Amino acid sequence: MNVNLRGTFFCCRAGFRQMKQQGEGGVIINMSSVAGLQAWASTGTYSASKHGIMALTKSLADEGRPYHIKVSAICPGAVADELVDASPTDIERSEKIDPFDVAEATLYLSTLGKYAVVHQIVIDRLGADW
Repeated sequence: MNVNLRGTFFCCRAGFRQMKQQGEGGVIINMSSVAGLQAWASTGTYSASKHGIMALTKSLADEGRPYHIKVSAICPGAVADELVDASPTDIERSEKIDPFDVAEATLYLSTLGKYAVVHQIVIDRLGADW
């Protein structure tokens, strides 16, 4: 909760205040998870933190609209990284999402035109069952 939700909150608050003060708009991109859209057994705390990020994202998007501050969330599934590798799952690393795919989604969101906004991007692995 401290890292996922509170950390995201404090970063968003600082960025939002700066963008609002500068008066030129901006883009905030939050990292959530497919667990922020649906929860599974044994993921209670993690899913709650990621659902919180989704609520924060939606709230800030609404608050930022008059200031041209766009707020989006990326919701990846199983990404090929150390955290997911350490989790108890039977997904082969080769079947997980490449971290560069998440980076590409971030780049896409950050380069959209002034009046275009994407609220969330869900990136899941082929064959995921949710």
